[in-house]
Amino acid sequence: MTGTVFIRVFGELRVEVNGVLAPPLESRKAEELLCYLVLNDDGPMRREQLMSVLWPEETTAKAQKHLRQALWRLQRAFGLAEEGARLLRLDGPRLELSREVSLSTDVGMVLDSFEATLGVHGEDLTETQAQSLESAARLYEGGLLAGCYSDWCLLERERLENTTLIILDKLMAYCEATHRHEAGLVHGMRLLELDNAREATHRRIMRIYAELGDRTGAMRQYRRCTNALLTELGVEPSEETRNLFAAIRGEDRHDEDWGRIRPGDALERTRTFLESLRQKVDEGIEAIFRDLDDVKTAEPASRPRK
Repeated sequence: MTGTVFIRVFGELRVEVNGVLAPPLESRKAEELLCYLVLNDDGPMRREQLMSVLWPEETTAKAQKHLRQALWRLQRAFGLAEEGARLLRLDGPRLELSREVSLSTDVGMVLDSFEATLGVHGEDLTETQAQSLESAARLYEGGLLAGCYSDWCLLERERLENTTLIILDKLMAYCEATHRHEAGLVHGMRLLELDNAREATHRRIMRIYAELGDRTGAMRQYRRCTNALLTELGVEPSEETRNLFAAIRGEDRHDEDWGRIRPGDALERTRTFLESLRQKVDEGIEAIFRDLDDVKTAEPASRPRK
């Protein structure tokens, strides 16, 4: 076995070989192919399946050509060939990630930690389990394969984001139960970065602030919750959240308009949302142009060894 390879697919795709960051792939489809193989590394995969997933609208001949080009790039990437190793094992109509290298991935480590705590409530985690989930949460550096908007990737991105939300939610419950308030707030803020309208998370943050004796922080969090729910979902906080706010507020009565959305707040939230949407559209257009460049690339003269 030659070399150690660590593949990161959360955020931008990055590959480390023997602890050193390798030069990036210069092909979006080659990145997609590698990411798809990483997520489906449970045995050899037929080329036809890869073509139907990665080039669903192409003719068979064109899809075969694009797949050969992407395989050619991957086989020669990251300097492994110079060490006598290959990233992929090609076996006629089937292929898979090679066992010639010691390979690990961020997504594999996240899923291992997640599956090891299935059925365990956050309050019931052992310290070892919590540490494992904290390591997994740190590995999540963004959505799967940033900039890719293929159907398969969007579905996997949503699945893995939901997995991360569950991990962070368990960690927050664990921190709340063990009175690790500061760590709980950190996990809560990360949860809201992924889903700002997650009302249960806002409530947990409010409770933690209250336990820290920071009633002002708790009431500010209620305001953020109210803004997020109205801006993103067009709804008011639930009765449970309102009751928690009332309990935290206690006898310190504010005017009747406290906690309601102010017009300026709603406009600012809407402006932020539209700016975020525009950025995503720009990224999507840029990804389309990269794919077009890949299509124009001439087929290499040599082919990967079978």
